[in-house]
Amino acid sequence: MLKLNKNIRDEKVDIFSPHDKYIGSTTSALVFNDFRLQIARKSLKGYYFVFKGKRIEIEPDGTLSDLPTGCFDTLRLQLRELYDIGIKYDKKNH
Repeated sequence: MLKLNKNIRDEKVDIFSPHDKYIGSTTSALVFNDFRLQIARKSLKGYYFVFKGKRIEIEPDGTLSDLPTGCFDTLRLQLRELYDIGIKYDKKNH
């Protein structure tokens, strides 16, 4: 039987301004990506977040200087698996 997995959680990140002022924390990839979009839309410099003790820069275009395993990668990994399953399904049924 299928079930809804309510135990899927992203890790917490703490977000900081260019002058090391704490802005807030989130466990939501949507909130985090919205913050990255705000930075990219204004080409802001110096913002960063801390994930498991590691400082990671948010570049002025919204990209990240690093994306460690476990840091908001659940959706990407799920979509990759769905893509792989879809490729296998197409090959098997065509």
